[in-house]
Amino acid sequence: MSYCLIASKQMVGLFLSVWVKKELVEHVGHLRVDCVGRGIMRWLGNKGCIAMSMTLHQTSVCFVCSHLASGEKDGDEVRRNSDVAEILKSTQFPRICKVPGQRIPEKIIDHE
Repeated sequence: MSYCLIASKQMVGLFLSVWVKKELVEHVGHLRVDCVGRGIMRWLGNKGCIAMSMTLHQTSVCFVCSHLASGEKDGDEVRRNSDVAEILKSTQFPRICKVPGQRIPEKIIDHE
């Protein structure tokens, strides 16, 4: 089977690539990428996420690659949960489609 690279993005130690079967490439649309840094000073990209949004046929799909803070000390879990909440809040895919009646997700949680 042949696969085609649809998109790839790197952010410090994170890397996300999306591949699809060659015969599906023509059915991929609305490809968008966003990154959220949650590392040093809650901003740098050594921690955080890369998110890719796309449609395949009429279905919206979102791929998320994340690297969260490690640790098992008191408070580490709270920090990770806070980072996830901030990633979900801050990830914003650009608006690219102005077709009436067609809803293109702008947030991670808006995808099917």
